Amino acid sequence: MQKVPLKQVVLLGSTSLVILLHILSLALPYWTKTPYLYSGLFRVCTTVSSVSVCGDVEYKKDAIRAVIAFMFIGLIVLIAVLGLIIAFLTLLSSQSEQRKKIGLAISYGVAGNQKEKC
Repeated sequence: MQKVPLKQVVLLGSTSLVILLHILSLALPYWTKTPYLYSGLFRVCTTVSSVSVCGDVEYKKDAIRAVIAFMFIGLIVLIAVLGLIIAFLTLLSSQSEQRKKIGLAISYGVAGNQKEKC
């Protein structure tokens, strides 16, 4: 069995953690908080006499709709990045030189030419 380098474990673990935190930030109702009210992108909750009552946000301003849209776009991009990382690490860990060349070509194509443009 092949030993997995620590860099790969850290890369996959940190990317997965970022995705998890992103999903939590979308779901939890703690974007704004006052002593009696807290709300998120989709729910509003109030606390009266240590009893919490929550409901859905019916009216959303355009700015909140834009935040929701960009949060979902960011989540899709993060999932795509995780898929690319897994594919890249799989290609690089293979024994075939041809697969390594394909992996490097894909990563170069995705990252683009990084030469200074002066």
